[in-house]
Amino acid sequence: MRHNCFLTAVLLSGFLFCASSLMAQVPKATIHKDDVTIKEILRLLEKETDYAFFWNAADFDSSKKTSVHAENISVTDIISAVLPDIDCKVDKRKIILVKKTGEKVESQTIPEESIIRGVICDESGEPLPGASATIRIDGKVYGAIADFDGSFSLTLPSIPAPDDVMEVSFIGFITEFVELGNQTSFKVILRDDKELLSESVVVGYGIQKKVNLTGSVAAVTNESLTKRPVMRASASLSGLAAGVTVTQTSGQPGSDGATIRVRGVGTLSDSNPLVLVDGVEGSLDGVNPNDIESISILKDAASSAIYGSRAANGVILITTKAGSEGKLTATYNGYFGWQSPTAQPEFTSNYDYMLAMNQARENVGQSPLYGTDYLKKYLRYKAVDPDHYPDWDYQALLTTGSGFTQNHHASVSGGTKKLQAFASFAYQSQAGYMEGYDTDRYSIKARVSANVTDFLKLGLLIDGRHSTTVTPTYGSSMLAAINRTPGLYPLILSDGRYGPGYNNNNYLALCREGGNVTSTTDYLRATVSATLTPLKGLVIDFKWSPTLSNTYKKTTKKSVPVYNSPEQESPVAILPEQSSLSQSESRYINNTIQAIASYNRTFSNVHDFGVLLGYEQISYDAQSHSLSRTGFVNDDYEVMNAGSIALMDNSGTASAWSLLSAFARLNYSYKSRYLFEANFRADGSSRFAKGNRFGYFPSFSAAWRISEEPFMNGAGWLDNLKIRASWGQLGNQEIGTYPSYVTINFNPAYVFGGVGVDGGLQTTFANNNISWETSVTTNIGLDFAFLRNRLYGSFDWYVKNTHDILLQLPISEVTGMTAPYQNAGIVRNTGWDLELGHKNSFGDFSYAVNFNLSDVVNEVIDLKGAGPIIDGYEIIDEGYPINSIYGYKADGLFCTKEELLNHPNQSYFGEYGLGDIRYVNVTDSDGTKNEINASDRTIIGNQIPRFTYGLNITAAWKGLDLTLFMQGIGKRDIILQGDAVWALYNAGKMQTWMQDNWTESNKDATYPRLIAASEHNNFQNSSFWVYNASFLRLKTVQLGYTFPENWMKKIKVSNLRVYVTGDNLATLSNLPKGWDPEMGSGNAKIYPLTKTWLFGVQLSF
Repeated sequence: MRHNCFLTAVLLSGFLFCASSLMAQVPKATIHKDDVTIKEILRLLEKETDYAFFWNAADFDSSKKTSVHAENISVTDIISAVLPDIDCKVDKRKIILVKKTGEKVESQTIPEESIIRGVICDESGEPLPGASATIRIDGKVYGAIADFDGSFSLTLPSIPAPDDVMEVSFIGFITEFVELGNQTSFKVILRDDKELLSESVVVGYGIQKKVNLTGSVAAVTNESLTKRPVMRASASLSGLAAGVTVTQTSGQPGSDGATIRVRGVGTLSDSNPLVLVDGVEGSLDGVNPNDIESISILKDAASSAIYGSRAANGVILITTKAGSEGKLTATYNGYFGWQSPTAQPEFTSNYDYMLAMNQARENVGQSPLYGTDYLKKYLRYKAVDPDHYPDWDYQALLTTGSGFTQNHHASVSGGTKKLQAFASFAYQSQAGYMEGYDTDRYSIKARVSANVTDFLKLGLLIDGRHSTTVTPTYGSSMLAAINRTPGLYPLILSDGRYGPGYNNNNYLALCREGGNVTSTTDYLRATVSATLTPLKGLVIDFKWSPTLSNTYKKTTKKSVPVYNSPEQESPVAILPEQSSLSQSESRYINNTIQAIASYNRTFSNVHDFGVLLGYEQISYDAQSHSLSRTGFVNDDYEVMNAGSIALMDNSGTASAWSLLSAFARLNYSYKSRYLFEANFRADGSSRFAKGNRFGYFPSFSAAWRISEEPFMNGAGWLDNLKIRASWGQLGNQEIGTYPSYVTINFNPAYVFGGVGVDGGLQTTFANNNISWETSVTTNIGLDFAFLRNRLYGSFDWYVKNTHDILLQLPISEVTGMTAPYQNAGIVRNTGWDLELGHKNSFGDFSYAVNFNLSDVVNEVIDLKGAGPIIDGYEIIDEGYPINSIYGYKADGLFCTKEELLNHPNQSYFGEYGLGDIRYVNVTDSDGTKNEINASDRTIIGNQIPRFTYGLNITAAWKGLDLTLFMQGIGKRDIILQGDAVWALYNAGKMQTWMQDNWTESNKDATYPRLIAASEHNNFQNSSFWVYNASFLRLKTVQLGYTFPENWMKKIKVSNLRVYVTGDNLATLSNLPKGWDPEMGSGNAKIYPLTKTWLFGVQLSF
């Protein structure tokens, strides 16, 4: 109820007694309570009569306890009984309490110019009794309280100066500051503070008050986003919402977006949530974070079922900023800073590498590679003769980028009652700390809304961006070289030319001179809307939103000569032998049309009904083509015609799909206590064959606000207590464009009579019977708030069963065809979400603490005979999580000959000996006894994160503000392989932590004996290389200062805030030194995550 927002306000003084003409309007009530506070009595009267009470906290002690017994007595008489020194005034459905006074004021002559009068009202024109107006003169504060009609009169000791400012405030509204000028009479309109009032949350095709939600929805405000200045909006969601797992696996400029999973993984195909930007499907990372007003994450079926076949993986709703009525304001948000890796492997010196390599070769019966004489000369001459005794470091050479990042965002906003507008322009730039990586982006946004008549509103939204990303053509090889190629091969000769590198592959030369990949994307979306309100409560919305995206990609490979020595005139090799140029262009056009009608009405002040009906049509058309030539005479002349016509190629593709939908929603609530919602959507998709194109997705949810029940009136400490329950069915159509159709490949050429003839080839079986993947979700939730909303939170438990997952079931290989998709798999996700928050203030100091924790257990229930599905170290099998880690179970290292003799034979991997990894003989079901082979592989880890959490602490004192944000995962397994953890693998490098390796004199080592090979017993996917990837990260620290308003007023600035931010500053984990736990499983060919220091300013006029 609204009175909750007013309880702490400074309210009325100087009111008249209740007029007898109004007594007939005063309601009656029955109340029998002993030993309760006056505040509890007032709350009880409010709930029984639907009247709201207002009072000045200084007039009486609302915590004082008393007893009252009244049967069908007028409210004013009850008030007189419990508060004999208080008078009341009834105005519509408000009862204003004011202290009686018999004091007389001596008459005196007061200049009329020193009396400030006015009226304070809300945006609808309703007066705000109890609102305060204050003026500070000569260090003293003079104030007045608005009476029941919103009027106030403020008497000052002298005539105010024109630049004096009146502060007008009211609990639940945004404070206004009014410069007096030469006026003495004012009308002040206060706008709702949406955060303090019953918070509104964006839901599917509408907005609802958070207290009335029956589904599970997580809301992220603009303030939370701006506290974490990031280049990609997806990264800003990390740790902010329970049940939402955000993982960033790369820090590469332009590719540093995060992967988002809402309540686990429910499919074997695309698990990304549906992202809607202002109601139209789009990219979260395509939106500038400064343009976002709010983000809602729909987690259960009740909240997301209205999106039907696209909502099985959750829905993320992004609402961007819009103009509002008021004076024109201009803002600038900008920052700049530098990035560096969160973690980097620490490698041994080249000299130690040679010693280790010799030892590794001896361990496998080979002679040392580096002789004693060379090793001595190496130490002596490496600093003066790099041509013959190279001592290079790929990591140092290739991580010389500036890492400079910057973001600038400027916007203007304002409007009149008839016209509101918002426009923004932004520029982002990010240079990699590795050479050759760079990205920048320009974006614009313009939004205009016009109230043409009282019942017609027109809107136009234009959103565009131009982005360019540059990477080295040989970037993957460069990342591999950093982590595997020792610096013992000449990279730069003493005469400045490039040396041969390892095996005539100088990746330093290729990185710097070998060309780059430039990808440019142009995106433009326009939304035209019309809103009709022909009747009170009836709103009809029309929206048409065309989207055009075009991506152009250019790849150059330039020839770079390398030389064996300064004396050599001719190159030993040219990398690559011939230069080449590739160009490709892809374009898609998306059209979205929506027509939505909603009707909301309240009957008898207790029954709230809401009905929504809608139609949506989405079409998608994509085309792409590519061409290339090799053999350019001049590498710098990057024009396709300059290449050889003998070595050219071209290709092209096209695809299209469409979706037609009808949907409906019904809402009902009784006295805001009992809430019910039903959703239904019917989708028809062109991706399926006739007879299976339509899917139907219902959901039902209900809630009980226990805190609004009369029997809870005595619980003055309780502000909200609500139980929710929901059930719903969702779909997934992200299964490819033509999964149910026969596709023909026109690439193959046939030869008849020695002449080539073009033709077509069917390569895939079709299955016309496949249909939607379907998820059925049950959710039970609890929302609570205590102590004037200072302590609040929610808890949800859910189970989501996904049926009819598309799988390729086995078929005979003699067909020569790829197996068709069939609806077969079942996956279950069971979990819970917890959110807790606390906020308070003491004078000028305020703080807030928010914590979230969630867990999900993923299990494959049924594969209909298609499993297990094994791909490298990953397996999908019944009874286990999707993409579990699959390999051998390690049991330490062989330390004695007895262990070697008595252990099951594991020569399946080749020769092995002391210091090698010992594996467990899991099964002999393959017919072998006491032997370890491929049949002994088993599940050795779960890659799906569990117990994800986030802790956000904010504090402010006067102009200073501090934000601390920590985020982490409590349980997760990853497996590292290749150059990430296998020392000297295939002549690769060695990290310092591997120096604690097994030898006869170091049998308690943590690392196996060194091996110089590319295949070996130790180089298997096993639990020895599975690591606990749980972590705690200090994600963000921000310290800001907002300059005093009276300073800024002198330079015509509304607000000026400066801040410094550190991102990804520190991480606690159990991984080997140099590896970030968020990067996940795999080898070392990954652009590391980055930590950032930023310096920023927020300015408004």
